[in-house]
Amino acid sequence: MVTFPPQQLDCPDRAGCPVVAPLPELRTAIVPAGRALFRVYSSTWGYDEHNPGFGDARFSPFDDPTTGERVPAMYLAEDKKSALLETVFHDVHHTSSRTVYEKDLVGQLLAYVVVPRRAILGDLRNAELGRLNI
Repeated sequence: MVTFPPQQLDCPDRAGCPVVAPLPELRTAIVPAGRALFRVYSSTWGYDEHNPGFGDARFSPFDDPTTGERVPAMYLAEDKKSALLETVFHDVHHTSSRTVYEKDLVGQLLAYVVVPRRAILGDLRNAELGRLNI
C-alpha cells in the first residue's frame, strides 16, 4: 500500500495562490459514456492510469474529506491543444522566453481516450472556480 504525506493546503505565497481549506462542496459535471477526450501522460505509466496522489499539481493532491484517503487525479481535455497546454507546456508563459526544451518532452505521450462509462466529476472549470472565488 502506498503511503502519502499529509495533504499540504498551505500556500507559500498567499497573495499569489488562492488555496482553499477546507475544500468547498463542488458542483458536479457529467461526462457521458463514449465521450472522446485527450490526455498527455508519462510513458512511465499507462494512458489510463490515474496519478495516485504524487506531486504538486494545481488540483491535486488532496484527501477525500470523508475517508481521509488521497484522491487520484487524471488531467483530460476536450482537444489536443488543451491537453498539451495543461501539461508539457504549462510552465511556458507569455512573460518568459517561451523556450521549450526537447528533454522536457521526451517520454511524454498523447492519448485519445474514450470514456468507458458515465462519470460524475467535481467541476473545476473556470466558471465554477469563479463562482467559488478561486
